[in-house]
Amino acid sequence: MNKSDIRIMMVLDEFNLGGMETYTFYLTKALLEMGIHVVVIGRKGIFYDEFKKLNCPIYTVNFPRYHFIKPENEEQFYNDLRTIIEKERINLVNFHDLLPVGYLLKAIQGLNIPTILTVHGLYFENDWLVQTAKKVNAVISVSLPVQAHLQKYQIPSKVIHNGIDFDKYNYDPKRELRHEIGLPDDAKVILYAGRLAYNKAEICRLILLACSEINKTQVQDIHVVVAGTGLKYAEIQQLANKLNKINRKNFIHLIGKRHDMQNCYSSSDCVIGTGRVAIEAMACKRPVIAIGSVGHIGLVDQKNYNETLKYYFGDHDAKYVYSKDLIKKDIINILSSTNFSPGTGEVGREWAKMYFDLKKISLEVIEFFQSIK
Repeated sequence: MNKSDIRIMMVLDEFNLGGMETYTFYLTKALLEMGIHVVVIGRKGIFYDEFKKLNCPIYTVNFPRYHFIKPENEEQFYNDLRTIIEKERINLVNFHDLLPVGYLLKAIQGLNIPTILTVHGLYFENDWLVQTAKKVNAVISVSLPVQAHLQKYQIPSKVIHNGIDFDKYNYDPKRELRHEIGLPDDAKVILYAGRLAYNKAEICRLILLACSEINKTQVQDIHVVVAGTGLKYAEIQQLANKLNKINRKNFIHLIGKRHDMQNCYSSSDCVIGTGRVAIEAMACKRPVIAIGSVGHIGLVDQKNYNETLKYYFGDHDAKYVYSKDLIKKDIINILSSTNFSPGTGEVGREWAKMYFDLKKISLEVIEFFQSIK
């Protein structure tokens, strides 16, 4: 298949604002710029309006989540899916979530359209992941741990990392977020960015506790900014209020969902996160403490680049269990570093660009698409 012949459908469960959806957004944008016809479908969500700005066909499809399609609605549901596929002359389908796979496979039955599943993490129920991966023509793993996990079940996959736009993400000396929320210019700002649910909410809780303890013993004015929302947002807000009261100052700031993450990263002195957050922060030349759903990597530097890539910033694998004490130790080490100043991190940016540059990733994806029979 020639590049100009590719007409691909990107399939999301929902137009949500998470790492998987952000990856799909920027990959779609890059493919469109390279002349590929891309269609995106999924349930309507908070990221829907941003996708609409891509100026490509975007369709809302209400994939049933917790129940089967009602018998009286089933024929119309599959007819609607098939109508989109035929109207857009789709010849390749790329799933980015498991839930829609069965529905689309039924809709395209008999149309001889190849299917690809991109596995963005190991947070799915394992049997569901394995069974779904075996139903498609090809699989992309976004990290080495994901590939290794699938190999245990004789599922081959190609590793193609998350890609980010290094032209968009770079250090911005204006640091506007500090002025927006009233942070002193000389304050040391720790940013945690991530979905406030499940393991990542627990990581956020430990960060707040660690920084509260540091604030009691350190002379420096430390502030914590939390970007994100999720099921545990109210609990994190409650803890933040409690710790602010104990410390007799408002040093924890919850800013919710943000579309200006370059500003958030640039306004911080250190970013704690994993996966896409860590990569974007490194692109903005920020020191990064990598902590993911699986475990703790620590400060990302030249000594542990290979380990960081191998474990995907602690989100898919790790050697250490995250804890308040480990987080506290890493933050104190960074705060005491003589190189802890705006604009540092050029080496980290170049390392991240070597593996996660969207321009390079897009070419890898197209080459993979062309190899699917």
